[in-house]
Amino acid sequence: MILSIANQKGGTGKTTTTLVLAYLLARRGKKVLAIDFDPQASLTMALKINPNEVSGVDRVLLNCIAKYKEQQSDLDFEDTISFDISVNDAIETVSFMDVEFDLIPANPELEDIETQLKSMVDGDSILLWSLGGCKKKYDIILIDNRPALDWLVVNALTASDYILAPVELSTIALGGFAELLKTVARVKRKFNENLKWLGILPVKFERRNKDMNEKLEILREKIGKHIEIFPPVPKSVSLERMLHINSADELMKNVKSAKNVLQAYENVVDKILEVAK
Repeated sequence: MILSIANQKGGTGKTTTTLVLAYLLARRGKKVLAIDFDPQASLTMALKINPNEVSGVDRVLLNCIAKYKEQQSDLDFEDTISFDISVNDAIETVSFMDVEFDLIPANPELEDIETQLKSMVDGDSILLWSLGGCKKKYDIILIDNRPALDWLVVNALTASDYILAPVELSTIALGGFAELLKTVARVKRKFNENLKWLGILPVKFERRNKDMNEKLEILREKIGKHIEIFPPVPKSVSLERMLHINSADELMKNVKSAKNVLQAYENVVDKILEVAK
């Protein structure tokens, strides 16, 4: 199963969500691959990897594009690619709070590839083809997307089985989410008819904030009949610190304050495992 974590607005917790889900899934014994698909490389850096010192997902895509250009007259191109061409070389085994999973890191050079994808006839499917047989090695693949709705994100959605959208409960953030809904509908119509919504995850939720509670109810009323709205993730300074220093000791110090936050993510993990059966 491949799950894209996406929202066009920055600061909505996509990287935090990807990181915590990878950790919780791996802790449950699942074989997990996380893909940093954002040129800002926030996930890569959170896992203590210098993005300027690795050949990551950008190299994987460039190899696929080169292969595509060599064989663009081959009608069976998709079937001829066996992507051992570098996807395996790009994978790094990382440890987060003493739990291991795999990562394909990103670096800023990924930014330059978006222009190439846009100009290609089959530019929507390069990531899908790049992953190839790699998909069979993992129970779950998580894609941390950039805060945009460009051809990198289209590639991620074309390669994915499901999409999860972390959403802040503010007027601006919900306005951006409306654009994501349109993009997902377009990708389903043109590139990936099997793409499904896993759900919407409200994040940084303040229980006593009246405005947030009102917007949560509006979201449930307008969207909840069609897309699952997960219980919101409470805002937590201690969780952000825990993620920043990547420390199991810090987690143990803040178990009480982080418990509700982790439980909110566990609800998503339960859903992932349910649909991945």
